Amino acid sequence: MTRVEVVLAVLCVVCLAAVVLPVSARERDFAKGAVAHSQVDQTLRAVRTMLTDARMTPIVGGYGTFFGDGALPAHAPAGPTLSLHTFETKRPPEHLQKSMLGAWRGPYLMACEPDPWGHAIFLTSFGDPERYTWCVSAGPNGILETTDQDRWIQGDDVGLRIY
Repeated sequence: MTRVEVVLAVLCVVCLAAVVLPVSARERDFAKGAVAHSQVDQTLRAVRTMLTDARMTPIVGGYGTFFGDGALPAHAPAGPTLSLHTFETKRPPEHLQKSMLGAWRGPYLMACEPDPWGHAIFLTSFGDPERYTWCVSAGPNGILETTDQDRWIQGDDVGLRIY
């Protein structure tokens, strides 16, 4: 091989790398969003199942905010908070034993891991019919932009509303 051929070969490899690397970074970001959506969906299903077992709706109760493992996102709701580990137990926690009246069929959730960006999955407080109940991840920026007054998901948050 001559030097010109070597330079051309190196140039081709560099051009291919310039095309492939941004595509793989976009795919990685897309995959993180998909994982976060799956975690939110899994948590939401656990909460819905527990509410069904208890013959309750999201507008009945007033349990405060539930959160999973991971760093608490910026702008996290204030007020009473409970761990999503509540849904991992076979027996209802003490504060829910009276309201569950033997209807607890847990565990409802196998694990409440942090989202792909290391933040906690949140379940906004429910118990007020004037507010929306969200199961939400703060997304890549770590700022919880969706509140219980928002009708649609806000910013880069990943979430689903409980009906």
